Amino acid sequence: MTALEKYTRLEALGRWRETPEKPAREVIVSFGNATLLLSDQHEEPLSHWAMAATLRIAWDGEIAIYSPDADGRETLEIDDADMVEAIAQVSRAENVKTRRKPWRIWVLMLVVLAILGAGMYWGPQLVRDQALRMTNAASARQIGFEMLGALQIEICKEPRADAVRMKLQQRLFPSSDARLVIAKNAPAGTVFPGRLLLIGKDTLLQFSTSDQFILWAAQLQMQEPPDTDLFQNGTLADVVHYVTRGNIPRMRLLEMANQILDGGHIEVAYSQGFAPLDISLRAQDWTLLKDICLE
Repeated sequence: MTALEKYTRLEALGRWRETPEKPAREVIVSFGNATLLLSDQHEEPLSHWAMAATLRIAWDGEIAIYSPDADGRETLEIDDADMVEAIAQVSRAENVKTRRKPWRIWVLMLVVLAILGAGMYWGPQLVRDQALRMTNAASARQIGFEMLGALQIEICKEPRADAVRMKLQQRLFPSSDARLVIAKNAPAGTVFPGRLLLIGKDTLLQFSTSDQFILWAAQLQMQEPPDTDLFQNGTLADVVHYVTRGNIPRMRLLEMANQILDGGHIEVAYSQGFAPLDISLRAQDWTLLKDICLE
């Protein structure tokens, strides 16, 4: 079993400081396939680090401090032993203070050139396949949220409404990675990467009860998320950028998001033939959600 396979679902708490001037905040650190995902307590992504670029800049035997770049302005403190070990096995964190010997630099350069040569020889599809393989559920969800950011989607985040949304999400999708995202300026219903079901104002208005909405939203289980199309239509440069740096350029995100909006719309329709779901939501909760998110 490789290090990635062993730790692929590992999560830990950490303290993240975006810049030295900003206060540290508690975050959830998710160990992904070649990436570290930092999220807040509501699972909203805050930062996305490429594992290969993660540096361990301090270590006292218990607490490790990491940074995604050499200047160390953005930092992350972790005291979870399993997470520290996982990062050490797949990143260059252990070597941050060790100067590379010249022959190692030449070997690294030859390896990079060999990879690039093989990529050119075997074709761009190999690179696209690699990008898809390194995109696990957490990474796909991060990309989905970044697309919503590129579209300037106004997500409803008021705490009382968010509590109702989480209740709906947990009861609708107890065994999947699906997420409900409710926004004021969004289409009726669209599935984004990471199984993000984007619900717009028009959708909420068309359902008078939560039962009707639940029956409609349950159809997400039958919708294929557009993850597999993420890297098929982009330029090779964009895909290489993602494979090497762990992110997608903003303009490409916007382009892909618009493609999803054009082809991923879900009509507001629900069938009374659905098997009854073991879900109940108080009428006042449903009214509260609509009142807050439709203001």
